[in-house]
Amino acid sequence: MAKGNTGTALADTLAGGVVEQAREAGFIVVQDPIPVGPYFVTRSSGSVTPFGPYASREEAESHLPEILRDEERARRLEAGYHVRRGVDKHWHVERPIGPTLGPFDCRANALDVAENETRESIRIRAENLQRLVQQRIQSAHIPVAFRGITLDTFSATTETLQNALDIAREYIRKFPNWRQGLLFCGEVVREHALTGKNRRQLLRESRTPRLTGDIRSMPLKDALEVWGEMNAQEKKTNLALMRRKAAHEILRYPPGPEREALRQQVRSALSDRSGPSMLPNFLQRLNPNTPAQRR
Repeated sequence: MAKGNTGTALADTLAGGVVEQAREAGFIVVQDPIPVGPYFVTRSSGSVTPFGPYASREEAESHLPEILRDEERARRLEAGYHVRRGVDKHWHVERPIGPTLGPFDCRANALDVAENETRESIRIRAENLQRLVQQRIQSAHIPVAFRGITLDTFSATTETLQNALDIAREYIRKFPNWRQGLLFCGEVVREHALTGKNRRQLLRESRTPRLTGDIRSMPLKDALEVWGEMNAQEKKTNLALMRRKAAHEILRYPPGPEREALRQQVRSALSDRSGPSMLPNFLQRLNPNTPAQRR
């Protein structure tokens, strides 16, 4: 009898711990209607559709570990992905661009699909980024003698070359990180080809912050990725540019769900103007191997 009582006490203790953990996460067990109705698990704020119904409080509490586990999975999804239960009582996956996926019979199945979508989104973005980098490297027309040469492998055979190498390293040290190095982008200006238009453009670019110039040159979806990593001051400086860019590029999409989804993504992104107080490495999150991408 004593052994049975000990086992019951242990089970009660474990169950109590889960209930307390759920309460700290904002979940509570409620009965509706009181005192004869079924039980539900919901947020104390009422911000989610209740889970249930369950025949008893004990049955509702037995589902708390699964609910908490799925809640953590949902929290780690890529920005713009949400798993919600619709009015049809089924689960659906909302994506930043494209139609909603579903219906799914349970939240776990919807989360499986959302996680696969997230991994595929990261993979496609990484491929697009790599393609963009390769295109810009090719358009830079790097002389054959310097192709594949890095600062670590470059041989400075003269004092002039060593001074140039030191300046390049200092410039890179102060420049925001681009993945694992520094990418120089720009048009090729050939000898004796600097026209009046070229000079005006160079003068204008010399007065334009580097970040602003990058936003102007990149596609809207890439610009939104960069926007998410800007600090508050950078967002304030580039807000008007982002609005003009979005208004222009959204119209390139034909009327339909994809255009509306992109419009919603822009509206959501530009409404958030907060950010870290110091200059971030604003392009590191584009690397799928960094911890920030594992959210």
